[in-house]
Amino acid sequence: SIGSSFGLLERNAARFGGYYSETMQIPGSSSFNLYQPGPGCKATDNVAVGHVDPTQIDGNGFIVDLSSNPVTLRGNVASGCAGAGICLTQSAGCTVEGNELLDCGRAIKIAANGGTITGNVFSGSRIEHVHTAGFLAGQAALDRNTYGTGVPLVHDSYDSSRIYISVAQLRSLGRELEGTGP
Repeated sequence: SIGSSFGLLERNAARFGGYYSETMQIPGSSSFNLYQPGPGCKATDNVAVGHVDPTQIDGNGFIVDLSSNPVTLRGNVASGCAGAGICLTQSAGCTVEGNELLDCGRAIKIAANGGTITGNVFSGSRIEHVHTAGFLAGQAALDRNTYGTGVPLVHDSYDSSRIYISVAQLRSLGRELEGTGP
């Protein structure tokens, strides 16, 4: 909830629970919404499965939205979500570590700087694994992640530029020095 400090969202499951928020207000646009959280909030060891949004804009497994306080997302699983497994919207400095993001539209969508994105597994994404929307250079770390095949690894724009299809390309940018994948 808004302004909650040192909150811990732990060991919860949300399965097939959502539809696009414009047509159905509850449960909202994502399985787990961390909207304007206070300092010290964490989401660990949760499961989000099958959150639906026909526009593929929302329908996220987890979203950190409009946060001036970094949030930690660790050990979570998002599978079969129409949008992103994890979405960071105007929420700088978040840590996304050790999550499994499987068969979502995107594994992670990032619209903020300063994130630490490490040790995650991205597989079966339908659009791309990581969408950084021009924020790739501003991330504190993007490393030790494992990428599946079949889609671009990172898309760092809203057009057809800055699309990276291999770990070698990311290494040339100083990213994914220990990452694995195509």
